[in-house]
Amino acid sequence: MATTSSRTASAAAGNWTWGKLLDVGAVVNTERYPIHDLSPLLPLSKETESMFGRRNTQTKAQHLRQGRMASRTASVAKLDVGAVVDTERYPIHDLEGKRGQELIRRCKDALKKVGSVSLQGFIRNDVISKMASEVSPLISCAYQRIDIIPPYRPEDGYFVSNFPNVRNSHPLLKRIAQDMYALAADQIPKASLIQRVYDLLEVQEFIGRVYGKERLYPFADEFQAMNIMYMKDGCSQTYHYDESDGIVTLVLQEPEQGGEFEFAPYVRSKDSESFDSIKKLFDGKYPTRLIKPKAGTLNLFNGKYSMHRVRTVFGPKTRIIAVMSYDTQPGTHSNPAKNVALYGERVRKIYESRGMSCSVPTKSFSKAEEMEERKRRRQLGSKL
Repeated sequence: MATTSSRTASAAAGNWTWGKLLDVGAVVNTERYPIHDLSPLLPLSKETESMFGRRNTQTKAQHLRQGRMASRTASVAKLDVGAVVDTERYPIHDLEGKRGQELIRRCKDALKKVGSVSLQGFIRNDVISKMASEVSPLISCAYQRIDIIPPYRPEDGYFVSNFPNVRNSHPLLKRIAQDMYALAADQIPKASLIQRVYDLLEVQEFIGRVYGKERLYPFADEFQAMNIMYMKDGCSQTYHYDESDGIVTLVLQEPEQGGEFEFAPYVRSKDSESFDSIKKLFDGKYPTRLIKPKAGTLNLFNGKYSMHRVRTVFGPKTRIIAVMSYDTQPGTHSNPAKNVALYGERVRKIYESRGMSCSVPTKSFSKAEEMEERKRRRQLGSKL
C-alpha cells in the first residue's frame, strides 16, 4: 500500500488526482452504525477521567470508541446464574430437584389464578444496583413515547370496520395519554448484566416451565426482544395488551412514589375481546390488581389476555424496568409498522434502508383503506 508521502508525490506528478471528500452518511448506514458520532453511550468512570484528563477529548474519544465497539462485538463470557440470582430462594439451577419443582408449582398456581407472579429479591441485592447503573445513562438514547394513543391500534389488527355496533363510547375508540422512554433491544450493550441475564438458559428454562411450555426462545425481533423502560416524574404508561407468549419484567430501580403496575386478570380470552368489561375498566368500574414491586423483583405476567398499565410516577427517582420477551417458536418477529409505532423514526429509517415497507400489515390493507379507517374514527369522535 502506498504511503501518504508517495500518494502525494504521485498526485504532484500528474499520475492521478485526489477525489472529493466523501460524505460518510452517503455510503455508510449511519442510522445503524453511527460512526460519524462516536460520543460515549456511557459516562466515563473517575479512573478513566484521571487516566486521560478532562481536556484530552481526542484521546478520550479514541478510548471510548474502542471500548464501545468491543462491548457490541466481543464474545461475552457465560454468566454464572448463582452470581446474579438468589438461588437459595429461587433454585432455578436445579428445576428437577424438590425445591425447584415446588417453586415451579407455586408460580404456576399464582399465574393461573391471577395472571401474575412476583418473585421479590430474584436478583441479588449487590447485583441489581450495578444493573441499574449500567443502563441508567442510556435514557439519553431512548425513544420518548409521549402521546395520546388508542389501546386498540390498526397495526395490531383492530379496524373499526371489523367490529359491529361501534359507537363513540366504544373502547376501540378510547385514547389515553402516556409518557415514557423506551430503549430498544438493539441499543442494549451485549456485555451488560441485564442482557446476559436475559440470555441465560436457566432463566429461559425456568420461565418456560412456569408458562407450561416445553421450550421458550428469546423473541427474535431485533427491537422488541428486550426493552429498558424509563419513567420519570409524571410519566405513565397507558392500558395495553402484550404481543408475545410470555412477558417477563425485572425491576432495576423503583420510584419513590407511584408507578404501580395495574392489571385486569384475564379480562379477555381467545374467543372474546370482552369490550363490555374493557369499557368498565376504562371507566374505573372494573376490579383490578395493583403491584408495586421492589428493585430485583422478577415478574411473570400473562399480558396477552390481561389488559394492563403503569400508573403515574412521582418523585426524582426514575422507574427503570427491563421487559424481556420470549416465544415458543424460534425466529418470531413483530411487524415493521408496530416497531415504528413503538420506537419512532430511527427504526423507520432502518427498515426503509433495507427496502422494507412500514405500512400496517394486513392482506387487503391499502393506503386508501388506511385513510378510510382514519375517516371512520374521526366521524366516531376518535383518531389514530
